[in-house]
Amino acid sequence: QRYQGVRDALINSKWVEVADSPKDCGGNSSLAAQQMSELVDANPDLGAIIPVGAWPMNDDVTWQDFVDENRNVITVVGDSLQGQIDLMNMGYADALVGQLPFEMGKFAIDRLLEVRKSQDAGLALPFENQIFPTSFLDVVNIPQDLPPMVIDMNYK
Repeated sequence: QRYQGVRDALINSKWVEVADSPKDCGGNSSLAAQQMSELVDANPDLGAIIPVGAWPMNDDVTWQDFVDENRNVITVVGDSLQGQIDLMNMGYADALVGQLPFEMGKFAIDRLLEVRKSQDAGLALPFENQIFPTSFLDVVNIPQDLPPMVIDMNYK
């Protein structure tokens, strides 16, 4: 579902998904980093990689090496764990997109309570086959060192 969410979000952009994408690392951080390198090697003009989970960033050293070797590749990574935020603050990611776990948990409990109340009242389920959207957290790396501002008051 994360893959499709990225596709849906980018459908009206100039984004093009490369062949052999997405890749499945099965939660293996080393494999995730290796797959990112393979994508860059197979697509030298690749402009961005969007891992839909934290996996490649979980191996700090390998992730930093990948970013150092591929500074021209924008990285927008799923999840927003503290280690990821730390790496991004050091310049090792362009953006993170994560979920708000407390909100998701509260939302799930509220839905379960609705089901229980409807069952106790002998009513049909209040919802079926429904997807409930939840908020997400996005963290964007804003440069700490901005170029000097140039003000040109000579309007033409």
